[in-house]
Amino acid sequence: LTFSGKEKTGIGEKMVEVNEAAVEYYHYLLTKHKVGERARLYLKERGVSEKIIENFRLGFALSAWDGLSKYLMGKRKYEVELLEKSGLVIKKEGGGSYDRFRDRIIFPLMDHRGKVVGLAGRLMPGADEKSGAKYINSPETEIYHKSRTLFGFFQAKQAIREKDRVVLVEGEMDMISSFMAGVGETVAVKGTALTEDQLKLIGRLTKNLILALDADGAGQEATKRSIEMAEKQGFYVRVVQIKGGKDPDDVAREVPGKWKKMIEGAMDVYEY
Repeated sequence: LTFSGKEKTGIGEKMVEVNEAAVEYYHYLLTKHKVGERARLYLKERGVSEKIIENFRLGFALSAWDGLSKYLMGKRKYEVELLEKSGLVIKKEGGGSYDRFRDRIIFPLMDHRGKVVGLAGRLMPGADEKSGAKYINSPETEIYHKSRTLFGFFQAKQAIREKDRVVLVEGEMDMISSFMAGVGETVAVKGTALTEDQLKLIGRLTKNLILALDADGAGQEATKRSIEMAEKQGFYVRVVQIKGGKDPDDVAREVPGKWKKMIEGAMDVYEY
């Protein structure tokens, strides 16, 4: 399908609208419904506060194949084509469709204005192996481009401006734990590959970048690539050496004060 400019904004707005409706549904299940009990408990164990659940509009997807579809198509009267185009449901080969996100904690992916352009889902512990990868995302759509989106950017914007720096981590839980540890200027790259578009987004607010990617091999490789790219765009880059855990989520949750110290002590690139 290709769209003309006028149609594109129309379809884009519709997709944002249906994503917002999905987020409302998932958020309701997590916060108000008894089926969300297990997910609420899991987030509590991970130290995620109710305030954060509200602020980030977190949600929970049932393990059913059509929980969201029934709500959006039945109650809200959205067309299945729109749900497919938005990546909320997956088309079955023989006809029909099923929900993309099942038995997962839902993280809304917002653009810099706070509009929901996609979703990410983390598998619940003990979920069925057939449920797929630990983390899954909305596919690339008219409105969601992974390379141009940073998780938590909308929530962190003000702190990035005020502190004139950004702390870059890999995943959603890393971002949330860092944010809760008092490092409000954190954003997540979602996976390891930082892109030029993401740097341009950050560059509007600050040119000071602190990299805090995971301590594993892939994280270290990504750190090197990110340094090169960021320096080309005129960023001043420092690197956090993660000790006492494999990723920021571990450290920030266990010892919030230690995490803040690690960030303050981030190394100059050449030292690193």
